[in-house]
Amino acid sequence: MEETKTLIQFANRIQEALMKLKNERYLELLNRLTGFAGQLQEVTAESRKIGASLVHGWFSAADRCHNSVSRLLHDIQYSVSRIQELTEAPRKEMPKLSLLVDELNQVQQEFGNIDFDKAENTICVVTEPINLEGLYLGPFKIQLELDKLSELHRSRTYRIIALDPNPAATAEDVTHPHVSKVLDALKIVFSVGFLKGCFRIPSNYQ
Repeated sequence: MEETKTLIQFANRIQEALMKLKNERYLELLNRLTGFAGQLQEVTAESRKIGASLVHGWFSAADRCHNSVSRLLHDIQYSVSRIQELTEAPRKEMPKLSLLVDELNQVQQEFGNIDFDKAENTICVVTEPINLEGLYLGPFKIQLELDKLSELHRSRTYRIIALDPNPAATAEDVTHPHVSKVLDALKIVFSVGFLKGCFRIPSNYQ
């Protein structure tokens, strides 16, 4: 009973974090659109200046306006690309609380154990020992930091920790470069799904 209560509590925390993430994304879109609108206003102002310069025969002033417009157009291209990053990104429906509880249950069944830290607001699992091309890398701890989930579009929300790092032959305090390869693979997994994807390792790395 207590375990089910904990699952529901953390599913609720996840849902709240995802709502905040959705809000943050729209705020970021609004911020980029506001900057873009300002750039268009600058282009309009330069257009008027060019017209006035031609009326008075001020060709030096017209040249300066020309340079300003050229710079603004490059800035606008960059702004448009940043806006498209947000508008073209897949938009997912907010998962229901029951779905998140089910996903947490599946993660628990898959890994045998899932650790909920209420104080740190994190969810952790420990993988089975991983072998890569015959090299033993040991188990990894994957920790999802719910407080950072609302910043998913601009920063990492998880930690991947080698619990039994394999030292390089040249220096005992340097983790084997293959560990970095596994970490990169795990980071890609995080971008595929939400919860089950967060804690799943590609089969070719097991």
